Amino acid sequence: MRPVRAAAVTASLAGSLLISGALSATAAAPTTIPVLNHTHRLHLNANQQSTNWSGWVNTSGGLGYTSASGTWTVPTVTPTSDDRYSSDWVGIGGDPSPDLIQAGTEQDSVGGNARYHAWYEVLPAPELQITTMAVSAGDTMHVTLAESTPEVWTITLSDQSNGGSFSTTIPYSSTFLTAEWIHEAVTVNGTVATLPITSNAHFDLGLANGQTIANAGGAQSIQMFDSNNNPIATPSGLDSDGDGFAVADGGTAPSAPGS
Repeated sequence: MRPVRAAAVTASLAGSLLISGALSATAAAPTTIPVLNHTHRLHLNANQQSTNWSGWVNTSGGLGYTSASGTWTVPTVTPTSDDRYSSDWVGIGGDPSPDLIQAGTEQDSVGGNARYHAWYEVLPAPELQITTMAVSAGDTMHVTLAESTPEVWTITLSDQSNGGSFSTTIPYSSTFLTAEWIHEAVTVNGTVATLPITSNAHFDLGLANGQTIANAGGAQSIQMFDSNNNPIATPSGLDSDGDGFAVADGGTAPSAPGS
């Protein structure tokens, strides 16, 4: 069995930082940038239910998960008068261990405008916004995470709709316990945000250690609930080839893609 390691990050980051380039949101940047975190799964109870995650997770990878990948369609945000934040991503760790390496997209409603951007994160540091990539609603995103050498990871994120791409290699110590594909209510300045109203999130080509979600060990779905125990985001079952699913607002599971 691969040894379990404590999560470690080589740098301490004080806020939600920007990776060089022009801001890729659909409207001007806010004057004050909130600290955004895509944190580990917050338990609602002993089942695979959560107050911040909805999607699918692999939980029994033998020697551990050293790679994960997948695509998703960036959901379309319906702007609201209050600020709301969501994210879709691929990750390793965090269910419920405190270590988590991940990359994805934000879909937010801020100041009455829809905003979209790409990011990556390694807990306990906050989100690093990738401003060299423009992201729009409906874009097809692809992420690959892989431990290239012990405790060194390569993160690659590409926008298959407009050709944008980003890659970085970083040191990170993981427990390798889980792999996941998640629609999340983002933690903003330490508080789990309200989910924006969005179109369904569609994930596909989900692989962990080269195996589909269905075959990579201990596949389980996660439903999101609010503080009043009302379901607020629900995943579908897996599609026919076991590597994709959809997530819808509310308590009713959508149809699996292709069904």
